[in-house]
Amino acid sequence: MARLLERSTSVQHAGLDRERTWSDEITVAAHENQTVRVQFDHDAMGADPAWTAASYASPVGEWLWHATASPTTPTLLVRALLESLTVNDPWAQTPAQDLAEAGWSQTTSTRQVFWQAPDGSVRFEHDPYAAKHPHSCLPAWIASGGADLNRPTRAIHLSSATPPDILGALAFELASASHRPTAATLPAYPQATLATPAVPTAPVHAAHRRW
Repeated sequence: MARLLERSTSVQHAGLDRERTWSDEITVAAHENQTVRVQFDHDAMGADPAWTAASYASPVGEWLWHATASPTTPTLLVRALLESLTVNDPWAQTPAQDLAEAGWSQTTSTRQVFWQAPDGSVRFEHDPYAAKHPHSCLPAWIASGGADLNRPTRAIHLSSATPPDILGALAFELASASHRPTAATLPAYPQATLATPAVPTAPVHAAHRRW
């Protein structure tokens, strides 16, 4: 997973270049205009963020939006996030439309809206309160997965100002993944470490696990 940031064509397509950092445990890539940055923490474990992607108002400005992903986030979702960072191509559909077409069910609580995969192993949720209160530090969007969605083993958190094309790319990948082979036939994701193999150009079977 670490080398997805260091060597992947996804990073090249996004116009990101790796930068030197103060620590061997951190890898950083930045767009040439210095307003889009991706950080990978090689030592992240459990629910700690391994990936952090952020867009800034200027090279020295504050965050416009940011997203984090856990160490076991599937490769295809990380790739979708990276490749959508600098693409100015409006998404044709909303996340709700993509997920509904894939057979995901939608439910609404007093505060949140949930979409759940047909097999119940993946959930995408939206918090309107967080969306209206960007300074609350609460994620406005969460994609999570695992055997028990009340205790997910992998998750992506996105802030309230995350662009629609980023949300659309992730929702499309989540919807597509729900039609792939089940995780029961595939190996588990390793924790992100320096020893993790590079992502090859051919399809990676481990990346096709469901969320």
